[in-house]
Amino acid sequence: MAKYYCYFGEQVKGPIAYEVIRNALWRGEITEDMMIRGENADEWTPLRNAIDDMRTEHEREKNEILTPRQNKFADNLLTTSFIVFIFAALAQFIAGAILWSKGSPEIGLPLMLSTPGYIFPISVSYVLRQMFRHQLRS
Repeated sequence: MAKYYCYFGEQVKGPIAYEVIRNALWRGEITEDMMIRGENADEWTPLRNAIDDMRTEHEREKNEILTPRQNKFADNLLTTSFIVFIFAALAQFIAGAILWSKGSPEIGLPLMLSTPGYIFPISVSYVLRQMFRHQLRS
């Protein structure tokens, strides 16, 4: 993560993370006139001139937390889980239907009615993951 140095009067403080600087600015502990420089920068600049670039860099670094290989693994795991739960739910529903048709409605009906309990949570997580990925791309 990018770190920054802040110039307070006669003292240089740092390295300081973007979040700490942003929160201090929101709380009014520092002003946009404070001089700041990046970890690898040589020049000092007022915070007001650097804050947008700092935010952009911070967002870029947040999106790179998982490597492409880790993201692919997470996607595959989620998709596999979704498929397994769908098949488990279908098997449970079919088993319930068979039991019901064979004269055991006290067992078959609860099995059939509990099927959405398997499908709903994994479907919601899958949809949320897809929405999150779409949000990150845009």
